[in-house]
Amino acid sequence: MNNKHSEKYVFRLKTKKGVLREVKKHSTNNNYEACGIILGEDNYPEYKAVEVIRSDNIEKSSLSFEVDPDSFIEAHKKANKHGIEVIGFYHSHLSGDCAPSKKDKKGMKRWPDHVWLISASKDKNIEMEKEKDEIDLNLSAYMYTQNRYSDVEIVKI
Repeated sequence: MNNKHSEKYVFRLKTKKGVLREVKKHSTNNNYEACGIILGEDNYPEYKAVEVIRSDNIEKSSLSFEVDPDSFIEAHKKANKHGIEVIGFYHSHLSGDCAPSKKDKKGMKRWPDHVWLISASKDKNIEMEKEKDEIDLNLSAYMYTQNRYSDVEIVKI
């Protein structure tokens, strides 16, 4: 029996600079935790991020987030249209720490096998320049799978 959860893997999120740039841009221009949905290919244990869908944080909180249900609908429609999937979520931490919070971990358990990309500003006074390719943010990725939390390596392609 070939069960994708029967072995331990190294998890990877392959992504183009443009996808990460969009996450970073959204994360730096927000007074609340920024959040959104990651679309791409699920080739467990590797994922390929193709696009992100921005969402409003309906909690309007600087300490937590909740994706707007309309963004979920948009993401699923777009994914179905282009033959890709919802592979995860992104959000920002305004604290500068990329580690998942207790609430993040609860969310990961509700969405197993989905990547959670967390960004955090190294500089709380960061300014976004339109032409600047690299924005100084920490990025980390995680997932809940095989009844445990796992780190996900971010690979730029």
